[in-house]
Amino acid sequence: MPDRAGEDLRRRPDLVRLHVLVWIHSAVGVALAGGLLFFASVHKEPLAIGILGCAMPWMLAFLPLRRRARTIPPEDRIAAPALSRKLLVGLAIGQALAGLSTLAAPPGGILIIPADVVLVGVVLLRWVICDGLDLPFHRRSWEILVVVLVFGGIWNVLVPFLAAVFLWR
Repeated sequence: MPDRAGEDLRRRPDLVRLHVLVWIHSAVGVALAGGLLFFASVHKEPLAIGILGCAMPWMLAFLPLRRRARTIPPEDRIAAPALSRKLLVGLAIGQALAGLSTLAAPPGGILIIPADVVLVGVVLLRWVICDGLDLPFHRRSWEILVVVLVFGGIWNVLVPFLAAVFLWR
């Protein structure tokens, strides 16, 4: 069966461009928030104030996104295709293996936790922006992605902890 949502989306380049801009805006927002938290808490440097200053233009950049979203008629606002089940299953398996890798090399699985946090942050910020712009997206597949990443992060903390408690006494 052909992917109708993907075909329909390809015929609407303005909507695709807007979704790409929302992804970029979400990633930059998470990078700014992460940099602010890192420099403010770890280094306690004035660089955190500079990052906070960059957040203002980031917030103002939402206005052109909103103007662009208003130019897209309601009948053209179709949801993007769902994430592939193979991708989600592969990610879940990767999360499980990353947690188990800590048994062989202790810092192994813990290194994936920052990536999980960044991905969850980008996806959640994208949800907020898409809701604010009234842009449709395939919510169910992204909910599954967030669940896999959150449980993967918990798993990657839990396995080394349990291994340290029960195996490496």
